[in-house]
Amino acid sequence: MANNHGDTAWSAYMKGWQTYDTPNRQKQDASSAYIKANSVTGNHLIRAWALSFSNGDVGSDTVQFTTGQERFISQYAYEWNGYKPRQIHLRLQNAGSYAGTLLLKACGVLIQFDVAKRCSD
Repeated sequence: MANNHGDTAWSAYMKGWQTYDTPNRQKQDASSAYIKANSVTGNHLIRAWALSFSNGDVGSDTVQFTTGQERFISQYAYEWNGYKPRQIHLRLQNAGSYAGTLLLKACGVLIQFDVAKRCSD
């Protein structure tokens, strides 16, 4: 698939207001970033936004999601880099202050919706 990535499964553990960064992926076009949460402990709410590989601004929207939800995140990494490929990642944070540790199991970062493969638990 030209300019697209297949789904990649990963997990994150976050406490309190702690953040977690997904692995960097290369944006090769102007598509939105994508994330799907297979499971979030207690169905708590998570917020996410995109950053460049060096944590720079890419004009990202911020979205919120929980178990079973997918989100597309508008960002301008490719465009702001002169329409050239650029590495980005998603930063995740608890949308509320929760006691204990949240486990987030997710897949599908940074792919286009029309060619997205869905992953299972």
